[in-house]
Amino acid sequence: MLEFGNRIEGIEYRERSGAYALILNNDKKIAIINRRGGHFLPGGGIEGEETSVQCLKRECAEEIGYSIKVGVPLGKAACYDVSVKTNEPLKLIGDFYTAELINDDCVKIEEDHELLWLEPEEAIIKMYLKSQGWAIGKLLELIKRRD
Repeated sequence: MLEFGNRIEGIEYRERSGAYALILNNDKKIAIINRRGGHFLPGGGIEGEETSVQCLKRECAEEIGYSIKVGVPLGKAACYDVSVKTNEPLKLIGDFYTAELINDDCVKIEEDHELLWLEPEEAIIKMYLKSQGWAIGKLLELIKRRD
């Protein structure tokens, strides 16, 4: 598994698994969440006994108010970071999937999450977590192979 960020020797990192969606619209722009000035892919942490796909569907409903159809897995990567809330060192392990929006029939409950549509190349640069930028690059590779 690829790892991003600065892992500091001697620090114990709590592992947090999550799942993230790479969603393109008809204009080939990618869905990005703007939260507190940081840019992230839609998705988040796995809760309890959830699978990655279940987590992804729940998180997209909560963050952007959409039902999604989960597509193909693009890979897994980890990123070392520090929790904004608790200042705890984290190793965020993400499963990345293509996905498409189905319907805006969900109740968006995370009001501080703003949905933006960016060009994928711009999104790679803006991602707060480098592992998410890597995943966007994987999506672009997949698109080029299909064309």
